[in-house]
Parts: sequence; structure tokens; C-alpha cells
Amino acid sequence: MHSWGTIGAGELAYDPGLVRAPVADLRGEWDCLVTHDDARWLLDALGASPLKLDVKIRRATHLMHLEESRYQLYRQAQRFLEDEPP
Repeated sequence: MHSWGTIGAGELAYDPGLVRAPVADLRGEWDCLVTHDDARWLLDALGASPLKLDVKIRRATHLMHLEESRYQLYRQAQRFLEDEPP
């Protein structure tokens, strides 16, 4: 398994270009670990994915599942899994 330092250097344990499933990037508006550029890079690299969503959860950090914003996270994940538009 790769460490965060290795992922930060652009080395992943998988090839994002081979992912053929729909992908939702759910991240916090105040996330300091995953930047807009990081998310854009990943979504661009997911070339074979038929659907790529970039959803920013308002007033949330990287730990949004522990914050008040967690309900927004849950709703967005459920919508994606039920194939509803964001």
C-alpha cells in the first residue's frame, strides 16, 4: 500500500485511466488535504469513467464525516448511488 507521500508524488496503486465505473469525488469546501487541483487531476485521469462528478460539500473539511456537514455528505453519496443528479 502506498503512503500519502507516494500518492502526493503522483504514484498510485492503480491506474485511474482503467477505471470504468462512475466516480463521485465528494470533498469538503475547507479540505486542506485534497485541493481543487488534486481533484481536477484525478477526474481528468479517470478517462474511461462514463460519469465523473466533483461535489464540494459546503462548510466541511477532510473530516466531514465527523462534522455537522456529514448529512450533506450522506445525501450526496446516496444521490450518486441511486443515480440521481447532484
